[in-house]
Parts: sequence; structure tokens; C-alpha cells
Amino acid sequence: MEEPKNGGCVCEKKTVCFSGHRPEKLPGPNSEDAQLLMMVKSLLYYQIRRSAEEGYTRFITGLARGVDLWAAGYVLELKRDFSGLQLICVKPTENHGKKLSRRGSVLV
Repeated sequence: MEEPKNGGCVCEKKTVCFSGHRPEKLPGPNSEDAQLLMMVKSLLYYQIRRSAEEGYTRFITGLARGVDLWAAGYVLELKRDFSGLQLICVKPTENHGKKLSRRGSVLV
């Protein structure tokens, strides 16, 4: 194990952070490219699952619509198989989420 430098600590938890495109920047579910959107979501799920299998336990999201929230949902889903996972949600502003519809606020 690496020695801490300058009074710092060595963090033993492996961490993954999410940031990605908003839904309006990606193909929609009713577009010609709907298959591409499904592929993006599948790859995101696969990478999160693979990270958990490789020992990553801490997942951080900024709660933006699109990739950030999809990733958060997948982490919550995977907690059934990997009980040690932590999802850390970083609220970017004090008012973040206040303009969401009731359905959207459940995701935040």
C-alpha cells in the first residue's frame, strides 16, 4: 500500500464519476436513431456493472438529466447484486431539481 504524502490519506475506495450529454443532445426514443440510444444506455449499464465487478464501490453523479441520472439509476439497480455500492449525488446548485415535474423529481 502506498504511503500518505504530506499528511494526506490514502483512499482505498475506487471511485467512478459520471458526466454526460443531456437527453436533447442524444437521439430520442422515437427517432430513427432509437437503436443508438438503446446501445448507449446498454454500454453505460455494462461499464457500471463491470466497474462494480472490478471493485469500484463509490459512484458519483452530478444529477443532470440524461447520462448522469441514467447512471444513478443503474447504480441503484446494481446495489441488489453488489451491496457495498455507494451512490453519491452532488447537487450542483441549491435550486437544482426544483423545476422538474413530479415524475422527474423522483429521479433526482
